[in-house]
Amino acid sequence: MGIREHFHFKDTAKIYILTWQFILLRFALMLVFIGIAVFYFSSILGVVLSQIGVDSIFKVILSVGSISTATYLYYHIYKLFSRYIFYIVKSAHIALITDYIQNGRTPKLNQLFQGFRLMKDRFLSISLLFVVDRVLEAVLKEVHQRIMKFGADLKLPKALTYIISGTIHTATNYVDEAILAYMFTRKNESAWKSAKDGLILYVKNWMWILATAAILSAIVYGTMAFFGVYVYFEGIPFNSAGVILQSIYGVMTVGIVILAYSGIVQPFMEISIIVTYLKEIKGQTPDSKTFQWVKNNSKNFSRLLMPKLPV
Repeated sequence: MGIREHFHFKDTAKIYILTWQFILLRFALMLVFIGIAVFYFSSILGVVLSQIGVDSIFKVILSVGSISTATYLYYHIYKLFSRYIFYIVKSAHIALITDYIQNGRTPKLNQLFQGFRLMKDRFLSISLLFVVDRVLEAVLKEVHQRIMKFGADLKLPKALTYIISGTIHTATNYVDEAILAYMFTRKNESAWKSAKDGLILYVKNWMWILATAAILSAIVYGTMAFFGVYVYFEGIPFNSAGVILQSIYGVMTVGIVILAYSGIVQPFMEISIIVTYLKEIKGQTPDSKTFQWVKNNSKNFSRLLMPKLPV
């Protein structure tokens, strides 16, 4: 197999377009949430700067404290929202993607219904889906730390270490979704066993998954950084804008960048990692050597071997 055959961006683009209903739904959810965030932070900044100001050290500290408190509260609201609403929609999308990869077709009109039905058929309890995902996330963090420690032991330059760390972080961000896709392919198997086997297969095929993540990271984050800087500095003439207007515009710029990334770009990256993972592991089975490596390098891995939940 040639190197080009390990990269599946063409298939990713096809699936991205075919599952447009879920892409649109995820974008709409992000649009609503980002819209609320922009209004919320613009209002907070407007109130803080107009009522408190930054005329003295005391006022600066008070303003920063108020904004930090507001940010802390909103962050926890976002975590709650993303953990349930976003995650359920994303899981249904992954179920539809997996079904397409297996069967080569997807409904044109009722994609949303099909995706949620497939998810529900595999996970009788949505709570189980959350629990398995949290365990996978914990194990992947440990694997990430282990790989980074290996890089530090080799005494790589810090800049290269940060690049590797960012790439691995991008890959591990979506690997739990990729393993979830694998679990959807194992319909008659325990969710815990599927999660364990899927994790072992990920570690076994880490190279091409990380290579895909590296290419996507370079393209996406470079483009998003350029887009954000351009919009912020070229969008309006700042020399004629007041402090409050500048602050509000800054919040809107961040909102636009986050919306573009989370609603449009992130699903593409997610699909790309899922497609790469499923195609690379095709025909493979977990092996004892990889199993032992994961077991030796992750304390949380035992939670997949001996889960408290029976399903």
